[in-house]
Amino acid sequence: MSAVRLDFQFDDIPLDKALFELISQYQLPLGFRPEQVAAYRVHAACTHCELDEAMAVLLHGTPLNLRARGRQYLVVYDAEKVGLIRGRVSLEEEAVPFARIIARAAGRFGGGTPPSWQTRGDEQGRFAFPGMNPGVYELFIDMPDYASLYLGRVRLKPGEDRWVESTVVLPISFELEVKPHTRIHLSRERLTNGAVVLPEDFYHRPYLAGDVFRAVETLPGVAGGDLSANLHIRGGRHNEALILLDGAEIEEPFHLRTMSRGPVSLFDSEVVAELELMTGGFPIQFGDHLSGVVNSKTHDAEYTRHGFHVGLFNSRVTSQGRVGEGHYLVNVRRGYFDYSDGFTRLDPSVDSDADYFDFYAKFVQDVGPIWRLSLHTLVGESEGGLARSALPDSPFQFESVASREKNRYLWANFRGQWDSGLVFEQHINWGGWSDETAGEDQVGIRRYQVKDFRDFERVHLRQDWRYGLRGGSPLWKWGMYLKRTRGSVDYANSRTDNGSIFPLNVGTTQTKRDLEGSQWGGYFAANMLLAPKWTAEVGLRYDRQNYLDEAQVSPRCHLLYEMNPRHVFKLGWGRFYQSQGVHELEVQRGVEEYQAPEQAGHLVLSYELHMGLIGMVRLEAYEKRFSELNPRPVNYLEPLVRFPEVRADYTVLPVDSGRARGLEMWYANRSAGVLHWVLSYAWSKAYDKVAGASIDRQWDQRHSLNLALNYHAPSGWYAYANWQYHSGWPTTEVIVNERALPDGSIEIEPALGPWFASRVPEYHRLDLRLGRDFVFEGRQLNVYIECINLYDRQNVRSFDEHALVFSGDQTAIQFLSRDWLSFTPSIGLSYSF
Repeated sequence: MSAVRLDFQFDDIPLDKALFELISQYQLPLGFRPEQVAAYRVHAACTHCELDEAMAVLLHGTPLNLRARGRQYLVVYDAEKVGLIRGRVSLEEEAVPFARIIARAAGRFGGGTPPSWQTRGDEQGRFAFPGMNPGVYELFIDMPDYASLYLGRVRLKPGEDRWVESTVVLPISFELEVKPHTRIHLSRERLTNGAVVLPEDFYHRPYLAGDVFRAVETLPGVAGGDLSANLHIRGGRHNEALILLDGAEIEEPFHLRTMSRGPVSLFDSEVVAELELMTGGFPIQFGDHLSGVVNSKTHDAEYTRHGFHVGLFNSRVTSQGRVGEGHYLVNVRRGYFDYSDGFTRLDPSVDSDADYFDFYAKFVQDVGPIWRLSLHTLVGESEGGLARSALPDSPFQFESVASREKNRYLWANFRGQWDSGLVFEQHINWGGWSDETAGEDQVGIRRYQVKDFRDFERVHLRQDWRYGLRGGSPLWKWGMYLKRTRGSVDYANSRTDNGSIFPLNVGTTQTKRDLEGSQWGGYFAANMLLAPKWTAEVGLRYDRQNYLDEAQVSPRCHLLYEMNPRHVFKLGWGRFYQSQGVHELEVQRGVEEYQAPEQAGHLVLSYELHMGLIGMVRLEAYEKRFSELNPRPVNYLEPLVRFPEVRADYTVLPVDSGRARGLEMWYANRSAGVLHWVLSYAWSKAYDKVAGASIDRQWDQRHSLNLALNYHAPSGWYAYANWQYHSGWPTTEVIVNERALPDGSIEIEPALGPWFASRVPEYHRLDLRLGRDFVFEGRQLNVYIECINLYDRQNVRSFDEHALVFSGDQTAIQFLSRDWLSFTPSIGLSYSF
């Protein structure tokens, strides 16, 4: 590049725009992080300058340098000059924090003059400016219903490590911390879509049992039921999402998954800092799943805090802080469902007793200037029982179930990052889970016995590399993984019928086996600047399963057109595969061999309108084509049941292909006022092909609408209301056939209509949480009351029990409906210090 001569003249334009123009005009192999340079404006000119000379002129007066790494040039910070400014804003008289304030920092660094840097504070009034450069800063605070306040001037010297404490004239008190911050984190990739659920959504939102997956259910493209935290993403089955916590895959992320179909996840909202949902066309590093990715990250415990929570659904104790040069986070949660009417029972005629426990801990330590080590553990246990009496107040039982489940995960992440832009991540993960469930009904018309004992463990090794950065995405990324799973299953069921309308699915199934297998693969992707506003990423992924003797090659492509910082268009295409895990052999239906991997092709087109602090609009259209599908077991009358394999309505659909398509709209208003709101709408259609006929998927919801309103007053009072609506889910109609016999009599015979051609009534409900935050000299108390399904809407889940009714010469079928969750109030208290 020494032969290249540059000519330019820039008058008060953003530095990132100047760099993009030079890259486009001269095809420079130049990389930089936009978030590091966007704050600077430059006045610079150069005539017939070599690259080194031109960049010295352009970067004069900033802490940025040009470094050569092979054939690539990088604009980087001198890490010793980067600092961190943090603060907190509260009312001195009432000690009440100002939630979600807007903090601004303005300064002058030699020849470069950045505009106001802006960041949003959290619920406790804290804010942070990472990666601040040496210089003099003037700090301002914008608060709802208050005039902007000037906090004062702070001077940050190169490499300085100091604590500054400042108190401003009433009504504001202010604490300021300035410390060096040498670690530069990669931003989220801009080429793919992800709907991020922010911590403020967790903090005040009304959702069942404090479970983070409940916050995801209301996003467009997601279908879920009140009684289960499982997610159906864009027409996919509940097991088609990759679930990650701090980089670790969690194969079994739910409590009570056998007895109650997973009403709550292992992820406590108290420890989750960010949850990103990817609903289609996800990046190349995520594989072996057809429909989506749920990527959760826990808090970086940079400050000390301890607390506890007590509520009707669960209680927890949390602690975080620093130990030497590292920091830790520990959270213990105990949950119980005795209070909640019908939350774990699935059937209102059943008495249940269920509870769960989970524990999460991590320790993070910097090892030298470029390396970071983090150790994590996640432990979960749940057990429960239920019984259905033959008669009210009778000790004689129709049905009884007992279940116990254990989950153990232990992993380590080792990360290194060099100034050249090269990032290395090593992930080592051990996980184990076991289920012990037994159930029987020896009195009713439909009789069964089930024994299901499973015990598995696996080791997962993964290595990821990144190099360079352009527009928030790596220039190159590649990686590889190896996963080894082994375990055992001891399963048996027997099914008899004594006079139900559909005396089907009877017999015995029994399996006792040891299972093991390995999976391995890798990926590679390249990021290319096609034109000044056009960026593309092309990648290829390879996956292999030795226990299947199968291999898959998955090409993927993403295209980004950034018309300007406000208007962004994205196009994603890819081929996705999902294999059966070693632990997923379908022994409950007598299958002895693993099924071949299934395939889905994704095509996603989206438009984003970024309106700064006001909010964001996203419009997205998608097409998902399923192929090479395996036969799928379903219960054609009831979408959510215990032991689906023993039910009379259990059958196996011989599907061969399927399709899901839809349109989604999402708008989030994040202005600095006291009222925030989110509106989303989705139209979708998901169906399978069976013998050439189209059959709607059981969780297909044609229309869905969600409106969330979050009001937070400066005094600490808040109210969060969430209203959701969706079309009724498909079901199968039961009809009466009359057949004339030779003797003139009429034979009555119930029959099934077309599979999933009917629908239950539409679903809607309103959830509300009211509460107040109190702050006393750094301590915080939160009290709240919440109501799920505030107006007690009777949302029908299914019509799964039927009886023939005779009235004169008329015959009809009487239906017994089962409903989703009814009015469910709750109260809670949290305290932290």
